[in-house]
Parts: sequence; C-alpha cells; structure tokens
Amino acid sequence: VERIEVVKGPGTLLYGSNAIGGVVNVISNHENTAHEGFRGYGTLLGGTANKQIGTSGGLEYGYKKFMTWGNGSYQNQRDYSTPLGNIPNSASRSASATVGAGYFGDKGFFTGQFSYDRRRFGIPFGALFEGGGFDPSTVIGLPPTPDEDIDLDMRSRNFRLTSGFSNLSSFITGGNFSFNYSKYQHKELEIDGGIEDVGTVFDNQTVSYRATFEQKPFQKLTGRFGFEGYNRKYQTVGAEQLISGEVKQNNFAFFGLEELSYGRVSFQFGGRVERNSYTPENLLLEKRDFTGFSGAAGIRVGLWEGGAFTANFTSSYRAPALEELYNFGPHIGSLTFEIGDQDLRRE
Repeated sequence: VERIEVVKGPGTLLYGSNAIGGVVNVISNHENTAHEGFRGYGTLLGGTANKQIGTSGGLEYGYKKFMTWGNGSYQNQRDYSTPLGNIPNSASRSASATVGAGYFGDKGFFTGQFSYDRRRFGIPFGALFEGGGFDPSTVIGLPPTPDEDIDLDMRSRNFRLTSGFSNLSSFITGGNFSFNYSKYQHKELEIDGGIEDVGTVFDNQTVSYRATFEQKPFQKLTGRFGFEGYNRKYQTVGAEQLISGEVKQNNFAFFGLEELSYGRVSFQFGGRVERNSYTPENLLLEKRDFTGFSGAAGIRVGLWEGGAFTANFTSSYRAPALEELYNFGPHIGSLTFEIGDQDLRRE
C-alpha cells in the first residue's frame, strides 16, 4: 500500500451509491507507475496468548518501463488462552501469494496480477449453536466443550487486469480500466473423532469491470465520469443450505463528478444511476430488479492556510443485497440465523 485516501462528499459516488459516510480508497505502490531497481519488505510476528507465528514478504523489480512483483504471507496460531482457560477449536492458519507484472509507458500502462488465498479456522463452541437449544445465559464461565468441532476451510483466487492512458489532447484526456475475476469457496467441516465430513459448501464467483475517464478542463469546470458493473453467481449446497439453487446477480452503474473552482470557493456535483437484478434458479423464489439514482452536491470554502469550511448534501440509494433477499437458515461462520425477505424494497 502506497497511500490511503478518505473520500467524502460527491466524490463517493465514483465508488458506490450508498457510501454516505465516506469511502476508504487503498492505492497500491504499482497502481499506474513504475520505479527502477528493487524494492521490498519483510515482516515477522509472534504472540504468546495463542502461540502465534507469522511472516510475510514482498519484492518488486523495475527495469526501464517494465516491472514485476510478488508477495506472500503465512500465519499460524493455536487455541488462544483467556483467564477462564483455553478456548477449544479457536486455532487458525492462513497462507496467501500474489504475482504480477506490468508495462508503464509515457502515455499508458497495463498490468496483470494473480492472487491466491487459503485459510482455515475453527468456530469455538460452534456445534453448540448449530445444534440449537443452547442458552449461553445459563452458563457460568466457559460453555461445555462439544463432542464435535466445526472448521471453515476457505480458498479464493483472483485474476486482475488494469490499464490506462493519459495526456491526450482531446475531450477525454485520460482513462483507467480494470477487470477482475474472483472465485471464492468455503467448506464447513464437521469433525468427530478426527474424521472430517463436509457439511455445507459456499460458492461465490464474480466478474467485475470498471472504466473511468478524465475530461478536458473547460474554463473553471473539471470532471470525470465512467461506468462499472459485475456479474455474480452464488450458491450454497449441503446440510445448512441457505438458498435452494444458484442465484445470479447483475449490476451496472454509470456515474459522474463535476467541479467548479473559483479560487478559494469550489463546488462539486455528482450523480450515479445503478441497476441490480437478481435471478434465482429456484422457481419458488422471486426475480427482483432495482434501479435507482443517487445524487450529491458540496461546497468548499478556504478560510486560511490549512483550514476550510465544507458542506455536503447526499441523497443515496441502495438495493437489497442478495443475502438479504434470499438467505434463510443458520450461518455458522458468523454464528447467526439469517432470515431473508424477498419483498424488501430499496433504501
């Protein structure tokens, strides 16, 4: 991570329709520029409460207009201890790796990156909650250790392409593009007497894309606009199936942000139109479509060096999430019982 930006006001509509409180934008150190030579980092960590040990490291190498990079991490921890005793089945381990390469020219760039993440962790006392009939308020100290353990075995793969151009002498002076493919799966493992059985499998696959364009300044007016979208396939199979059958989600949004600057006083105006559609494979579930508009306006007045007065107004739209519409059943990963409502309206 090279820097972190906190975006507030109309600028949040470039990233989403419902981020009224603001957006945290994390920018990597090879987002759109390269550097010569080697650069890297390494970390080690340890902890006594859970016998934790971990390491991570990364290396980048730039040659002229080309750059390659890679990083990885590993962490392992056992059951953690508390004043009441050790918490059974609270151990976890994780490993991840990323490799990528890119070309960074004077007026454009292109990068490709692949990431893999694998982790496993236990759900302390998960079998007590899963079985039902357990009332934590009746227990003094730690609950009884269940005969069965429940672990989550998670893995994800991500492939990302980015490109961009700049310094053009036309109405559009620059642009940035990205394409992401992600496949995530986690299995709920029921462990009894050292024998593992797969109880439920969660599958989530997404393809997302995004394009933003910088427009040529016109007198005191500057701005940017773009579009983004994603296609998602979500399915749960097994004993704790939250949705019967696969559900497909399609999302598309068009957004824009304009700014008028008069020295110490500037005005911002933003808008975003977004559409979400959900198509369940199960004919007993309803297909839902949502389309809405979000708009915002802001003013910034410079008062003194390092000080300013700002005011923003936002009217925001949010469609219900897929899980809020269709999920029904116990979700042991978060120790919740989820109850969806197909009749939910937009916020």
